[in-house]
Amino acid sequence: MNGVLIAWLAASLLDQPAREINLVPGIEVVRSDIGELAVGRSNWGTPLRIGEHSFERGLGTHCVSEILVRLPSAGVSFDASVGLDSDPTILGRGGSVVFGVEIAGNCIWRSSPCVRGENPIPVHVDLQGTREFTLKVLEVERGYNHADWAEPVVMLADGKRVDV
Repeated sequence: MNGVLIAWLAASLLDQPAREINLVPGIEVVRSDIGELAVGRSNWGTPLRIGEHSFERGLGTHCVSEILVRLPSAGVSFDASVGLDSDPTILGRGGSVVFGVEIAGNCIWRSSPCVRGENPIPVHVDLQGTREFTLKVLEVERGYNHADWAEPVVMLADGKRVDV
């Protein structure tokens, strides 16, 4: 929820003066069913790898997960590559997941189902000026669903780049 909406809700529902609440930019794990969010590594603790592609930067999680991204100013676009981590040390049955990006609870991008070993799926999302959005990973089929958001980047309205 962005600061303007929070201020409106406070003014409308709680009879408080309308004011914009400044939210601290960054990421917040809203939900992580298994393990912790890893920065620059897979959820398993290994280098990020989707299909045959390795990545230096990104977020490693496990489904089901929700990661809230707060920006310092209005966002123009979000770009990343997504997929299940291809760590060769993971033994056992691979599952499948879908990735999604939401603004204010509305899905604005969703991947097709992803399985381990497939090439990364490119993500390009119009952020519509929002200062807050959510990255989601949902399970389609149970398995070792270590999900990677590789090279995530946001372009802001002022032209600045934010590496997520």
